[in-house]
Amino acid sequence: MTNQPNLPPKVARRSRGDTDSSYGCDECGTTTAPALINFCARTPGSGHYNGVHSVCRRCLENALAMFTDPSLIQTKTPTNMAERVARAFATKMHADQKYDSGTEPYVVHLAEVRDTLVEFGWGNDNDLLVSAWLHDVVEETTVLAANIQAEFGARVSNLVWAVTGQGSSRAERNDDAYCKMSSYPDSIPLKLADRVANARASKQTSPDKLFEMYRREHTLFSAILKPHSGADSREIAMWRALDEIFAEVT
Repeated sequence: MTNQPNLPPKVARRSRGDTDSSYGCDECGTTTAPALINFCARTPGSGHYNGVHSVCRRCLENALAMFTDPSLIQTKTPTNMAERVARAFATKMHADQKYDSGTEPYVVHLAEVRDTLVEFGWGNDNDLLVSAWLHDVVEETTVLAANIQAEFGARVSNLVWAVTGQGSSRAERNDDAYCKMSSYPDSIPLKLADRVANARASKQTSPDKLFEMYRREHTLFSAILKPHSGADSREIAMWRALDEIFAEVT
């Protein structure tokens, strides 16, 4: 099965004479001037788009804007002031970087990591939530750990630094991060949220490349970090979720 290249959103406008009400907007319910839209999805092994979604002009424009305006990316629960400052900082530093599909602004991934922490019960750990927005800025931008400490405090800086891999190859970067996380276990929930978010996203957008890479890494990832992981039920649930994601395809 060949992984098809990512494509820009495909939009097909309906005929003005088509009055079939079943083509109403799936977002807001209106039946006036709907359109058909599908975001970057192809049936594997074919050239056909799947999962067509019918939307009106207003909802279409709002949806397309999400791919160019990071401020429109929403979280599942409200963010606090510290998170909003961290989000603004990360959005500025990641600038035009895109997430793995090549279409979404990088903040999509940051929001998913933050929401994964909330999903597994870490919503009251403000430093973890702030770190979710910042977890890639040292590794992927020109920001230094010292900059994080000055702006967001020592614990946030330590969390971000621990999940930051340094080296000339992915293997070297992973080894570096594994060593630091093993020495600072408070960072493991942050890394688990990152890996869960990456696994879920890549399973949809890059099953043959990125998802397969994370699946291959999982055995070593678990062998090194699980012994240092806490007995907190939330952390155990995150490991279980990650194990289940990869077990589905082994």
